[in-house]
Amino acid sequence: MLTLAKILKATPRDVITRANTQCSVRIVKSIYDIDANGEHKFVLGNVKATDGNRVAAIKFYQLNKKNLVNSEVWVYCSCPYHKYYCEVALAHYGSTSIIESNGKYPFVNNSRLVPFTCKHIAALARKAPTVRAVKAKTSRITSQEIELMLKQIGPLIKGL
Repeated sequence: MLTLAKILKATPRDVITRANTQCSVRIVKSIYDIDANGEHKFVLGNVKATDGNRVAAIKFYQLNKKNLVNSEVWVYCSCPYHKYYCEVALAHYGSTSIIESNGKYPFVNNSRLVPFTCKHIAALARKAPTVRAVKAKTSRITSQEIELMLKQIGPLIKGL
């Protein structure tokens, strides 16, 4: 997984400029949560830009770091630029998941797998580290969810 600082450093300067001049961010959700990679701060934002509204998200891991920009991150954006230029490269480094694209190696767009990001995530990255977050509410697991989990891990257990 890459740090937010490394991703922003690899991002082309014109993308950062557009993030600063063309985007406004409204934080929708900011919580502390836990997933398979550990405890994280999850920040979800609605980014208004000249190309329309986009949904962007950042998960900050390594919460004990003094500056969250230097912590490892997972990022997501709903824009086509992220889908075609950033998603596969960032997934290669573990900093996103294949959600929008088909996951195939890019031969034209970012064929060197440079881990940069879109203007929407760059705009959210300006605001996200300073936003306060609340603890996620835990919920009870339903019997249907337990059955689904058992179906998913059943073949793995049999393979042992």
